[in-house]
Amino acid sequence: MIFAGKPHVVLVPYPAQGHFSPVVFLGKKLAELGCAVTIANVVSIHEQIKVWDFPSELDIRLEPLHPAVDLSKGVLAAAEADLMRFSRAVYDLGGEFKNLIQALNGSGPRVTVIISDHYAGSWCAPVASEFGIPYAVYWPGSAAWFAVEYHVPLLISEGDLPIKDGEDREITYIPGIDSIKQSDLPWHYTEAVLEYFRAGAERLKASSWILCNTFHELEPEVVDAMKKLFNDKFLPIGPLFPVLDDHGDLKSVLSFLKEDRECLDWLDTQEPDSVLYVAFGSIAKLSQEEFEELALGLEASKVPFLLTVRPPQFVDEADTTVLVKNSDFYKNFVERTKGRGLVVSWAPQREVLAHRAVAGFVSHCGWNSVLENVSSGVPIICWPRIYEQGLNRKIMAERCRIGVEVSDGRSSDAFVKREEIAEAIARIFSDKARKARAREFRDAARKAAAPGGGSRNNLMLFTDLCSSDTRS
Repeated sequence: MIFAGKPHVVLVPYPAQGHFSPVVFLGKKLAELGCAVTIANVVSIHEQIKVWDFPSELDIRLEPLHPAVDLSKGVLAAAEADLMRFSRAVYDLGGEFKNLIQALNGSGPRVTVIISDHYAGSWCAPVASEFGIPYAVYWPGSAAWFAVEYHVPLLISEGDLPIKDGEDREITYIPGIDSIKQSDLPWHYTEAVLEYFRAGAERLKASSWILCNTFHELEPEVVDAMKKLFNDKFLPIGPLFPVLDDHGDLKSVLSFLKEDRECLDWLDTQEPDSVLYVAFGSIAKLSQEEFEELALGLEASKVPFLLTVRPPQFVDEADTTVLVKNSDFYKNFVERTKGRGLVVSWAPQREVLAHRAVAGFVSHCGWNSVLENVSSGVPIICWPRIYEQGLNRKIMAERCRIGVEVSDGRSSDAFVKREEIAEAIARIFSDKARKARAREFRDAARKAAAPGGGSRNNLMLFTDLCSSDTRS
């Protein structure tokens, strides 16, 4: 129930696993700080999450949004075979969202602030403006990615976007980022969609606040630059997921894929700091050939490993995960490494990374995985695949120096060989200085999220500003 006198926050996630979970954790934190929270989702996801257990003392309600076209139950951006159909369904939700805000304002305390994932902003921001409601952007990635995306218009005017064939110029004019190459830019900045990103940069400029899922100690230079650029309305509030050993937070652990929790029992049987964990997130894929090199590299390393091979999320004979699991190579590999290695479909990643047995992580460098890894103090092998993951690789391998790269993510044609994988594993298992730095960043992440920490203070500042709007 929404109680009068509280600031009423409406949260709108983008319907993808990596975008959705942090927004729900943000809603929980805002409710803990005294806000009434409404989380609005496409109905296909709403039907799945409405059974989740939120603490009864928290003022959180869930509301569905009905797209013009039907989406199958629980469908995410990674799961819809027809991505254009999915995109149209999501980006045509403005009218439905307007109706929801009207209903909320008519049935209880008026909405104080709307927070949406940046990639839902094209239809959330206009509705907020129409109702005169302050609008805050939730930024789902690093501050470095934010800085780059905000400066897309400048990158275009300087001739660095779109990237021309054969070019890889150095870029030194983005505040807070000393130097990046054109090839470090997110791969989805293609000519066909640059106007979309230009419009997105204008929305960022017009928003009341930007809430970024990072923490100051992880990216101090670029966070400071963005705070200066946005007159302190840029607020790092991460990590948003629980980092203080409270793994029981929400029984579902906010996963749309079934987790194999028996892998935790297997980890309990392993020696401390002995296991390599391998996972590539909810969207990125390896080809059959890439998987074979990875598997042979793991086998050659001689270290115990926990490997996730994600189940296909829609039926498609060409889906890579189907091919991998049906192959004779896969079956023989699993048989040869039985006892030393364990292969699962999906793991409870935060708990795996925090386990005493885990000594390293092979990752695609999706931002949630990076934050979960940093918060657990585990060295990382960086194998970026898509989107902005090459930038995340730079943060881990170059700035923080807790990562080793087997790929810089700059070329979709780059092929990582088994020898490179085995060598990278040996490096992170033997490098004591890298392990010590990883533990330092773990402590910094936990401190930032704890009472008195920088991210926690920023979230309290935001709720105070929302409360002042309510009182006025």
